[in-house]
Amino acid sequence: MIESHSTSISLYKLVTNLQLEVVAANTEVQQMAGLSLQQIIGTPILQALPLFDAYHTERVKNACVQQPGYSQMLEVQWSHNGAIQHFTWMICAIMDSAGDPEGLQWIGVDSTHCKQTSYVSKVQQLVLDHISDALVVHDAQMAVTSFSKKAEQVFGLTAHQISGRKLSDYFSVRPTPNNIEHTVQEIRRTGQWQGPVQWVGHDGNEVFTYSNIFEVKDTRGCVCGYVSINRDLTDQLKLQQNHKEQSTVKTLLEEIMDQTGALAWATDAAGNKRYMNATFRKAFNVGNDAVPRRMNELFNEEEVALRSDENRRVIDEGISLDKVQEFSLPDGREVKYRMHKFPVQTGEGSFAAGFAFNITQEVLREEELQYLKQRYEKAANILADVIADWDIEKDRIWRSDPASGIEVHDAKAQCINDRYQRLHPADLEGFKTSLFNAIESGAETWQSEYRYHSGKADGRFKVLHERGVFLRNESGKAVRMISVIQDVTEKQRLQLELEEKKRAVTQATIAGQEAERSELARELHDNVGQVLAMCKLFVDITSDAVQHEYLDKCRDHLQRAIAEIRNLSHRLSPETLSRKGLPAVIADMVDNINQTGKLRIHHKKCSCFENIELPQQLQIAAFRIVQECINNILKHAQATEASIHICVKDNELSIGVTDNGKGFDPARVQTGIGLKNIYDRIEVNGGSIDLKSAQGKGCSISIKIPLVAETVLF
Repeated sequence: MIESHSTSISLYKLVTNLQLEVVAANTEVQQMAGLSLQQIIGTPILQALPLFDAYHTERVKNACVQQPGYSQMLEVQWSHNGAIQHFTWMICAIMDSAGDPEGLQWIGVDSTHCKQTSYVSKVQQLVLDHISDALVVHDAQMAVTSFSKKAEQVFGLTAHQISGRKLSDYFSVRPTPNNIEHTVQEIRRTGQWQGPVQWVGHDGNEVFTYSNIFEVKDTRGCVCGYVSINRDLTDQLKLQQNHKEQSTVKTLLEEIMDQTGALAWATDAAGNKRYMNATFRKAFNVGNDAVPRRMNELFNEEEVALRSDENRRVIDEGISLDKVQEFSLPDGREVKYRMHKFPVQTGEGSFAAGFAFNITQEVLREEELQYLKQRYEKAANILADVIADWDIEKDRIWRSDPASGIEVHDAKAQCINDRYQRLHPADLEGFKTSLFNAIESGAETWQSEYRYHSGKADGRFKVLHERGVFLRNESGKAVRMISVIQDVTEKQRLQLELEEKKRAVTQATIAGQEAERSELARELHDNVGQVLAMCKLFVDITSDAVQHEYLDKCRDHLQRAIAEIRNLSHRLSPETLSRKGLPAVIADMVDNINQTGKLRIHHKKCSCFENIELPQQLQIAAFRIVQECINNILKHAQATEASIHICVKDNELSIGVTDNGKGFDPARVQTGIGLKNIYDRIEVNGGSIDLKSAQGKGCSISIKIPLVAETVLF
């Protein structure tokens, strides 16, 4: 008898909505009701199956709706053909996609013969295997004794694997929001616990359930086990999370699109605007609820045809388009946009999406800048000078074509390196240093004079004078330099010619002075010297015959006059230089002055002259310069000591004269004949002078004269 029952267990399954109207039913329910499926559908369950009473049915429904996380059990009996039958029903809520109850699932079995243990166990397992929740039965030590089919699906374990073991052997349990200790305390205190549970497998896999755990007690009231009903929320939570993330991303993207100031839209293959951001809606006066919107409601017929063709290409060919487009806005304004269209594929279909930035003002500014640039270039090209514009940040150079016919390089320099390559090698480093010192120092202007290749086959260089003005940004960084470049080659040539003529005049003057001095020296030596010598001879003859003290004095004075005439003729005539050389002549002059006791001069002969023979003209110039310096010291300085230093080093004659006299202010002292003679001789020989003096601090003169004159290239 048990075997027959065990093999003939029937399940009664039906579905109702929340108004308890039958939505679906299996054959067993139809046979119990004695009605066809068409007759049952839409009929209240109390009418279709009179075994249920209104009170218990409403109570079960409310319990399932209020606690959708677990199932309800309902025991009913039914008198059929004079016999009493007992039925056990398991009822649970059916959830919609949002997680809200939308109906009830009813699964029942005939439990009339449930006194047989084996039969009852089979019935229980059969019921467990057909309800929508994962049912797990535990013993008092939480070892699993029963595991439904749904539990196998939810937890990924078979009943054979888990039987006699604990779920905690496979999962770590994270009840939320309370911890596991609180859960155990709640079950001991109230006999049950319900709430969300996160099951984390040892492989990292996660399962989310809404679980209802309650105690099972024996006849003595002792806890003999636990039953847990677990509603699988994993897919639902993941779906909600994905939906939330997508919604967040969508909101974020829409917010970004609204903040960029660009028009943004998406058009489907049928030509409907399915998405328009706030900027687009404002530009075309489209309300927030006006989606989708046909293109012919926004654009004229010609624009619709053009955009439709572009959208088809973007969607069908999967290409992107970039262009500048004019739009006619509803208020009549003509605006220009830089537009980018691209394909987008979503679950709702294919779209041609796009962005468009309003570049109307940018285009107007560009046109204005182009106009100003043309005016600037035309104005620059009618000037006689070259105008150059160097964009320092981009290293790009523009220059004008001067109208005066000034010879310029045929190939315009495109960058600063082009200019470097055309500079004369001797001027390159100086040009670089002065330019970038001006850039880095924050200077407003810069100027330089340099030699620049003419670009002709003869290899000539032009002399250019450039004056530049820097344009700097807010932080003071130089971003541009606009400069005026003048060709001063001819001016330099004329200046050099003038200087050469001036030098020639000075040389002629000096030569005349030297000739005059030589003539005077010869006259003193040959005429006056001879007359004095004869006078001395007569005095000597007379003194032999007549002894008188005045004759002796006359002889002494004549001797001194003859010596002075000789010294003066030597100083005036450069012939002594050719015989004795510059160092010896300077030494004689120093000895003569030191013998007077008026001035103590320190002079040390330099050994460099032992191997060097200076040109006669340079020796004369150096001797006359030293003469003038010593004469000035004797006349004006009131000095007690002086020093003279002459040497040759690095192909240059160096002369230094210092004194400890009263000094003077060079800025307030007019250049006398003596100083002018010094400057003229230095200039004629291409030298330089550095004069330093101050009141009460003596004077120092440093002179340098090149042994070989510098050659200037053009």
